[in-house]
Amino acid sequence: MRVRRTITALLAVVGLALPYADALGAKKPPKKHKPIVKKKPTTTTAPTTTAPPQPVVVVTSGDFTGPVEPASDYGNVQVTITVQKTTTTIGASTTVTRKITAVQAAQMPGDAARSVYISQHALPTLVRLTLEAQSPNLAYMVSGATYTTRAWIDSLTGALALAQQG
Repeated sequence: MRVRRTITALLAVVGLALPYADALGAKKPPKKHKPIVKKKPTTTTAPTTTAPPQPVVVVTSGDFTGPVEPASDYGNVQVTITVQKTTTTIGASTTVTRKITAVQAAQMPGDAARSVYISQHALPTLVRLTLEAQSPNLAYMVSGATYTTRAWIDSLTGALALAQQG
């Protein structure tokens, strides 16, 4: 049993000593040398940043008068609109928007007292509806002024067609 302990102790000492012996005098395999390759010097440039193109905005406005439209036997209606045209150009992209900024009646039925009364009451409503709709598609017909409303829409459609051309 004693011999066994001695052998175990001897093996332990030798096992611990081997790594140190390797470090002190053992030959290491020669290092493989990589061939020296001279690289061309590279130059780096900072990435260039270009600012996005600035928008170019052109605002113009003009007055456009629609055709005279008959409101049955009660008289004629003619609408004049003021349209603000905004042209926005960003790079190669161009956007055109138009907005009705004012509406006037160039002509309204006024041949008889009843026609004058109807026109005076219908006109503010027709102006408001036109500015809200920004088109001849009014939300509703003005009650009691059906012929005047139809003639207004027809004249307004003609004025808008002129504004689209200009």
